[in-house]
Amino acid sequence: MRATTRLAAAVLGLTLAAGCSTGGAADKAGGVEPVTLTVGTAEQSDSPVSGQLKEFVRLVDHRSHGALRLQAVWEAQDPPGDDWDQQALRRVVQGRLDAGVIPARSWDTEGVTSLRALQAPFLVTSDALVERVVTDPLAEDMLAGLERRGVVGLALLPEGLRHPFAYHRPLRGPDDYRGAAVRVPRSQVTHDLFEALGAFPDDYPGDAFGDAVDAGILDAAESTFAWSGNLHTPTIATGNVTFFPKVNVIAVNRAVWQGLTDGQRSTLRQAAAAARDWALANAPSDEQDAKTHCAAGGRVVHASPAQLAALERAVAPVYAFLERDARTKAFIQRIRTLKNSLPAADPPTPCGDG
Repeated sequence: MRATTRLAAAVLGLTLAAGCSTGGAADKAGGVEPVTLTVGTAEQSDSPVSGQLKEFVRLVDHRSHGALRLQAVWEAQDPPGDDWDQQALRRVVQGRLDAGVIPARSWDTEGVTSLRALQAPFLVTSDALVERVVTDPLAEDMLAGLERRGVVGLALLPEGLRHPFAYHRPLRGPDDYRGAAVRVPRSQVTHDLFEALGAFPDDYPGDAFGDAVDAGILDAAESTFAWSGNLHTPTIATGNVTFFPKVNVIAVNRAVWQGLTDGQRSTLRQAAAAARDWALANAPSDEQDAKTHCAAGGRVVHASPAQLAALERAVAPVYAFLERDARTKAFIQRIRTLKNSLPAADPPTPCGDG
C-alpha cells in the first residue's frame, strides 16, 4: 500500500471511530495536516485521460486551499491483463485506491448496468451530443447505479468518439467485419456489438497488441483519432462510423467518501464537475483529431448510406438485449430525445486514397 493511502486510511479511520468527520490530524505546529487520497487510472501519464486526471487533482488542491490533496496513480493494474480497466476499477471498489478515473465501458462486466446506454451502438455519434449527455440530469441518474458496487460516482468526462481503425482494408459495412480480428477493450456491450457484426473482438493487452499488428493477424482496432498514433502503424479509419463515445467516470470508494467531511465531499463534487467542464472546453474535436491522424500518414474513408443502414440492422440484437432492462431503455430514449434536438453533425473529412 502506498504511503499516501496509509495516511488517508489512518485519518479516515480516526474520523469514523470518533463518530464525526474532521479535516485531518493535527501537525506538530498545531495546524491541520492535509488529507491525501489516491486517484488512479489503468492508463499511462501521457494518455488522453491523463489531462483529465491531472486537472481534477489540480482543482481539488485549489478549491480546498491545499487541505485536501489527490495523488495520481498511473497504470493501476497488474499487467499483462485483458481487463486493464476493470483492474483499476476493482482497486477503487476494494479500497486499494481511494478514487479512480475509470472508463464507463468497463463497469458492465462488474455488475453495473446503469452506464450501458453510453455504449449503445451508433447512438451517441457527435461531440455535441456527448456534451449534452454528460451535462444532462441523465448523467446523475447513470452515476447513481455505481452505488451497488460500493462507490460514489461524481461526474462523466468525455474523452473521444470511437471509430474502426483498419490495418489492411477499411471496415465499412457488415461484410467487412465478418471474421475480422478486432482489438476491443473489455466491455460486455462492446464485445456484443462486434460479435453481432461477425467480428472476433479481443483485448490484446500490452505487448500482445503490437505483436499482433506486426504479425499481420489483427484486422482493426476500435479506438479514437486522438489515440490513433498509438496503434503501431498508420491505419484506415472509417470516419462516419462512430460506435459510441469513450466517457470516463470519476468515482470514489464509498467508505472513503463516508469518512470525509461535508466540506471535503463538496470540494470533490465541485472539482469533478469543473474537470468535466474543462474536458469539454479543451478536448480537440473529432475533426481536429482526424486531421492530425491524416497528417501522420493515416487515412479516413466513409461508409455508404446503405452500409451504415446495414450496420444498424446488424446490431438490432444488441438493442434487444439492452432494452430488456427498463432503466437502460429509458436512458436510451432520453439520449435519442437529446440527439433529435441537435442538428446532424458532419463526420471527419476523408483523406488519403479514399
